Amino acid sequence: MRYSRPQRVAATLACALVPGCVSGTGEYLRMTRSPELPLSLDLEPADATALRTAWTREQPLGLEGSVAATLLDPAVGLAMLAGDARTRRIGGIPDSMSRQTWLRWYADGRELPVLVRWRFARHFHAEAVTEPSAWQLQLVSDDRLALRPLRRGRLTRQDDDEAWAGNFTIWFPWRQADGRNLLGRSPRRLRLIVSGSPGKAELQWRFAPVLSDERNVTWGLDP
Repeated sequence: MRYSRPQRVAATLACALVPGCVSGTGEYLRMTRSPELPLSLDLEPADATALRTAWTREQPLGLEGSVAATLLDPAVGLAMLAGDARTRRIGGIPDSMSRQTWLRWYADGRELPVLVRWRFARHFHAEAVTEPSAWQLQLVSDDRLALRPLRRGRLTRQDDDEAWAGNFTIWFPWRQADGRNLLGRSPRRLRLIVSGSPGKAELQWRFAPVLSDERNVTWGLDP
């Protein structure tokens, strides 16, 4: 998923109005602290697009391949549910389907989902390259804690005459039963490391420092 300059500018402007997003194309994001489903699903389509853009990263992977990942922060989940609500014309109040989807995504705040999409040129790869089980995935926090997926969703293949393409969701542990955040109180960086026989890629999300955190006396100390 690549964006033109006008798209990036529009996303940046729209993102400034949306919770969970500092800049649509900049270095810093802001993780949503509460995993609870909001009472309202009202969100403008442009804002939803800005959020998806802000939380999506893409890197080359192997020979003529690429991987994109969207970290489904609850703000992004809200954007996706808002789009679904518009499609189903249910208004801005979450219904039972919305609540079930939210629970499946976040498991009462215990899990953090990541949507993975990849594309591999047919001339260089067999179709099996898209199978999630053929890859190792880790979510690494800024204190080098490496989390492995709790589970992986089923691969959804996409029609593409030139490449094997598909997407799936993986879930990482987020909070323990006692509420302790496994990613730390104020993570400054998360990295999704994807590795397999065709190659390796690293996708990174950086977060705005919390000024009350003694590690963040100034902004952007971590290279």
